[in-house]
Amino acid sequence: MKKMYISFLLLLLFSCSEKKVEDILPSIIYKELNNKDIESAVIEYQAIIEAENSKFVQKGDSVYVGVYMRNINDSMKRVVLNPIIDFYSIKFNPSFFICNINKKDVFIFPEGMDPYYFGNNFFGLSEKNLWLYIKRYFPNRYKQYVKDGHFSNSRTYHPELCHLTFLKDSLIDKTYQRGATRDKVLIKIDGKEDWY
Repeated sequence: MKKMYISFLLLLLFSCSEKKVEDILPSIIYKELNNKDIESAVIEYQAIIEAENSKFVQKGDSVYVGVYMRNINDSMKRVVLNPIIDFYSIKFNPSFFICNINKKDVFIFPEGMDPYYFGNNFFGLSEKNLWLYIKRYFPNRYKQYVKDGHFSNSRTYHPELCHLTFLKDSLIDKTYQRGATRDKVLIKIDGKEDWY
């Protein structure tokens, strides 16, 4: 019996493969997007921001779409598409989930996780997990840090954002404008224009 127990332990020990913790990103469970209007807008916006950043993309830099959601009122919702070109969005807004749309990962930030309200977040990523995300999603920045021991300044990029406005789950407006994700957009409803 004792020999069998020792044999089992040895078998178990030698069947385990050794992996470094820093090489394993916490499992990503992809959420599914169930809205064709948002999906097609994300695909269009991804093409726009990749074209605008083509010289960086050709060097292997990453450009992702961030999808910020918020309720305007009881019947209206706003979805804003914003580029993510650096890891700061996930560092300061760690309450995200990820969808894969058109073979590209897309970062979804639910209501209240606005990139300009850094102090209002009760959730966070541990330093170790943040580094795992940086290594996976921003490999050039990760390599630069490993090589230089620090991050150089992030590049500045302020494109138009895509604001999608939904009234009772129907898309009623799609506006491209520069600014912030919380900015109001001029929308015409029932013949009347107003800022929402």
